[in-house]
This record gives sequence, C-alpha cells and structure tokens, in this order.
Amino acid sequence: MIGIDTQVLLRWLLDDDAAEGARLDTRLSTLPGAAGQVHRADVVLADASWTLASVYRQSEAELLKALRGLRRLRRLRRLFAEPIVAFELRAAVQAAVDAFESAHCGFAEGLIVAKNQALSCTGTVSFARRMGRLTGGSLL
Repeated sequence: MIGIDTQVLLRWLLDDDAAEGARLDTRLSTLPGAAGQVHRADVVLADASWTLASVYRQSEAELLKALRGLRRLRRLRRLFAEPIVAFELRAAVQAAVDAFESAHCGFAEGLIVAKNQALSCTGTVSFARRMGRLTGGSLL
C-alpha cells in the first residue's frame, strides 16, 4: 500500500499535467491488483476539496460529482468506486459528502463532524456557522 498526498490526489482528479499524470499512472500500475492499495488520508481529501473550490474555482456541483465518484473532473475515474483506493473511515467520508450536499456546509466541516461522531464524541463545537447546520455540530 502507498499513501498519497493532496498534490497527487489533485493530479489524479484534474489530470492537468500530462507528465505528472503519466508518472502517477506508471506508479499505480506497479501496485498489486488487490483492493485498497492507495491510502488517501481523509485530511488529504478535505484539503483537495478546499483547493478545488478556492484555487480551481470548481462549483459545488462539480465537487460533489468528484467526491461521489461519478467522474473525475477532467478524466473519467470513480474515486469511491475505485477498488484500489482505501479510506480511513469510508462511512465518515460518505457522511461528509452527504452533509456537503444537503446542508450546504463545506466538505471539511462535514468530515470533522462525521469523524468525531465515529469516534463517539457527543458533539462537535465550532465558531463556524456552517458547522452548526450539521447534526452533531453546534455553534459556540
């Protein structure tokens, strides 16, 4: 198993640098065919979603498509459906995507609340108004 950072995930999703994309594809082709060979930390996914929204100006709808695994932003590939990709807490990531879609919170906020719930926290407090919109989140 290999871990990937935010830049690698962005190259995978955006496919905006042919040379880096080719190096990534070559590296991934050397991995065994077994599921879960690429570990992508949840913080990497949160960082990538922020970068896609703020730097690449991706709309919420485009981010949801990428996060839900419906398609890559430029090349087709399913993030959630990719058997090669392992998640720290798949259910928490799925809950964060659902919260991002339904509560209009940021993906990172949804992930924080979902991971805290998975760790049996009684709630998540924040100064961010968007966090207060989430079940399990409350505004200080």
